[in-house]
Amino acid sequence: MLSKAKETSTDNTIIYRQENLEQLELSPNTYDLAYSSLTLHYIERLSQLLKTIYQPLKSYGYSIFSSEHPIILLVSIRKPLRK
Repeated sequence: MLSKAKETSTDNTIIYRQENLEQLELSPNTYDLAYSSLTLHYIERLSQLLKTIYQPLKSYGYSIFSSEHPIILLVSIRKPLRK
C-alpha cells in the first residue's frame, strides 16, 4: 500500500513510513498529520500508542485512523492549540 501511495502522490513533503507501532518513536512537534488504516485493533497497548502519536503532532495537527471497517468506524481527532 505504501508503494502505491508513493506512486500516486506528487507531494514530496509527504513522508511515508512503515513502522512497528508497538515500538514507535517520533520526535515531538514534528508532524501535521498521523494516519493509520486498519491497524489499531491489533495493538495491545493502545493507550500508550495514542500518547506516542499525540506528542509529535504540531499545534492543530491531526491524527486520523480507521479501525475495522473504515466507512463505519472512521475517527478523526484534532489536537488543540498548545499554549
